[in-house]
Amino acid sequence: YDDVFAALGAPPLTAVAPPKRAVGAAAVDLLLRRLRHGDALPVHRIELLPELKVRSSCGGD
Repeated sequence: YDDVFAALGAPPLTAVAPPKRAVGAAAVDLLLRRLRHGDALPVHRIELLPELKVRSSCGGD
């Protein structure tokens, strides 16, 4: 999840990039639900698929 900094190196490193907008939306949703319902909410799992950014460190662009 170091995609932003991985692109700056020499050579640029291959990295996993999280879906930043989806992570932010999930965080806001969780916060709003917590504000409405307090700690009474059951624990649940959120899965967001990251993107593999292939760069020069492994022969990519």
